[in-house]
Formats: sequence, C-alpha cells, structure tokens
Amino acid sequence: MSLLSDLLEVAGEQRGFVTPQDAARVGVPRVELPKMAARGVLEHRSHGVYRIPNFPVRRHDDLMEATLWAGGEGTISHESALELWGLADVNPRKINLTVGRRVRRAHGEAYRVWVAELPTADIDQRDDIPVTTVQRSILDAAATGTDRQLIDQAIRNAERYDLIGVDEIKMHPWPPTIVVRPVWPRLWAAIVRDDAFPIDDIQEAARPVQSLISRIDTSDSD
Repeated sequence: MSLLSDLLEVAGEQRGFVTPQDAARVGVPRVELPKMAARGVLEHRSHGVYRIPNFPVRRHDDLMEATLWAGGEGTISHESALELWGLADVNPRKINLTVGRRVRRAHGEAYRVWVAELPTADIDQRDDIPVTTVQRSILDAAATGTDRQLIDQAIRNAERYDLIGVDEIKMHPWPPTIVVRPVWPRLWAAIVRDDAFPIDDIQEAARPVQSLISRIDTSDSD
C-alpha cells in the first residue's frame, strides 16, 4: 500500500483532513507529510493540518479543520455549535471552539478559543465533527453574550426538532440577568442584575459553561 492509501484510512473519517498524529497512528512517518504536500499529494492547510485534495468539499469543512488545528482536541462550541446544529441564525465572526488547555499555534486568527475541561457527556458529533451537545451549546452561547432572540430561537428549534426538552436547559428561556465574562487569569464572574432570578438557577446555568466561577455579584453594577 502507498502512503496515501494508509492516510485514506483516517482521512475518510475526517472529511479528508489528516494530522501528523493521524499519520503516526497508521504507520506513516510524520516527516512524510510535508514531502507529500510539496509534491501536491496533500494540501497544507494550517499548522499541523493537511488535506487530501481529491476529497469532495463539504459545508462546515472549516469546522472540522478547526478541531484538528487544536491538536485534535478541539470541540466546536458556543455560536459555532448553534450554527452546526442548525438551531439559530448566528453568524460568528470567528469559529468558536473549546479546548482543554491553552493552544498556541500559528494560523489561529480565524478561531475564538475557549479553555474549559468538557465532560464527555457534553461532547457530541454532527456530520463527523466534534461539537458540544445541544444543551451545552445553548448554555455556553447564552452565558457569553449571544443575542437574546437568537437564544430563544435556538431553544425553540431544539424543542421542535426533539433535540432537547426545556427542562434540560434548567434556566429561563432567556437569562438576561447573567453576564459571564473572562477575567484574567481565566476566572469567570457571574454578575446578577435582577434579584428575581434565583441564585440556584444562576449557578446551575453557569456550571456547564465554566467549572470555575470566581464570584457571584448581586449588585446592580456592570
């Protein structure tokens, strides 16, 4: 078998994309990938990501590439996950993905990277692409500033498509009282603007978004 044939084994599961880690797993030396790219057998897409050119181009290939750019450890999340699930008319300027640890790689300008340890139960697949579950996607997007109407749309569509029940969200159809924002060093603050929203509900809604919450401020300050 040729090196390309060996790579096809894994590329078929990743929309034609392969990484040095994939190559090593099927017995292809990592150093062969740049050589194959130089000969036009592979296309060098980004740091550590190659593509077999004769694979058909499909919608959301860029999302698969994003997960592999993160060393194969990235999961599409937040607004990009809502788009992938087809739940809301979002148009994120950058691809949102969540990784377990900070990623420092070239060609990351197109990505908005969130650092969080995702439980296995919060990770799903759609069209072969690793993505946060519907529930987690909605909660993440709501807690990081996605427009209220888009969150409402996502919840309605999730119910309509039988992807989730409203009880699973464990929050109001829209939690306008919660703003979750990054604070260095990677702590999160939940700022409560309305005492009518129960603290227990706030904590339950925020927990899947980020395991560590620095504080809950019940003042009216922004």
